[in-house]
Amino acid sequence: MRSILLLLPLLLLIGCASQSHIQKEIPEQTLMYNTYDAFYNAVLKLEKEDQYDSALVLVEDNWLNYPDQEFELMKELEYLYRKTEQYEKSLDLFKSGHNKGYFFLLHPNLPKCAPYVEYEGFIDLVETDTELRTAAIDSAETIYEIVLPQNYYYNKDYPLFFILHGGGSSLQKAKERWVIPDEIKTDYIIAFVQSYLYYDSNTFGWRSYDERAREDISRIYDEITSRYQIDTATVYIGGMSAGGTAAMDFAINHIIPIKGVFGVCPGKPQEFDEEKVAEVNKFGLKIMMVAGEDDQYRTRQE
Repeated sequence: MRSILLLLPLLLLIGCASQSHIQKEIPEQTLMYNTYDAFYNAVLKLEKEDQYDSALVLVEDNWLNYPDQEFELMKELEYLYRKTEQYEKSLDLFKSGHNKGYFFLLHPNLPKCAPYVEYEGFIDLVETDTELRTAAIDSAETIYEIVLPQNYYYNKDYPLFFILHGGGSSLQKAKERWVIPDEIKTDYIIAFVQSYLYYDSNTFGWRSYDERAREDISRIYDEITSRYQIDTATVYIGGMSAGGTAAMDFAINHIIPIKGVFGVCPGKPQEFDEEKVAEVNKFGLKIMMVAGEDDQYRTRQE
C-alpha cells in the first residue's frame, strides 16, 4: 500500500510533465485567442512575413469562432486563396457569400479579379455581385456621427470639422485612424461622415461630381447647424484618399460653406481646372494636402 502511495506522486509528476510537453507542441493555428484583434493581428503578422500558407491555416481554423466578423474574414480568406493560387476556392467563397447576401465588388477590370476572369461562371458571379451591391446602394444613406468638444457649452458657437473616410473604408475606421490634436478635441465639433456608396458589404467610398453625395452633405450640414451652436464662418472639411477628393469637390463647388480643406493623399476632382483654381483663390478657400512620395495621385496633386 505504501509503495502505491509513493508511486502516485511520481505518476502525477510524469503526467504533468507530459501535458506540459504536449502543450508546447500544439501548433499556433489551433490555439484560441482572447480577442478578435489578437487573432487578426496574428494573421497580419504572418502575411507581413509572406507566410501565406500559415496565415491561411490560421484563418480557416479560427474564422468560425468570430461570427460578428464573418464577412471581414471571408475577404481575408479570398485574399489568402488568391495569394496561394487556390482560385477555385475563392469562387466557391464568392458563391457562399452571395447566398448570404454579401457582395465583394467584383469586376473583370479590377486587378484583384484578374485571376478569376478565365474561369467559367465568373461573369455570372459578377452579375450577382453587382445586383446585390446596387440594391444595397439604393437603400443606403449617408450617415454621420458627432463628437462634441470636451466641456461643451450650449451657449457658445464652435467651429465645425467634417472628416470623410477614404475609399474602401468606413466611419468607424476613420475614427480609429484619424489622430485628432487636443486643441481640436477641445475647441471643435467634429462630424465623421460615411458615404452611402457601398464598395463591398462593409466598406464605402466617394466619387467626384456625385449629386447624391452633394445633396447628402448639404442635408447633414443643415441638420448639424440646426442642432448645435456652429460658427458657420469657420467650417472645415478633411478626408483621406477618395474622401479628400470628395472634400475638395464639396468645397470648390460651394456645396456647403467651407473655409479650409485638408486632404490626405487625395485625388484631383474632375472640375478642378485653371478656371476653378482662379475662382477658389478669389474667395479665399484654403487647401492643404499631405502626400507620400509613392502616392499614385501625386502627379495630379502637383
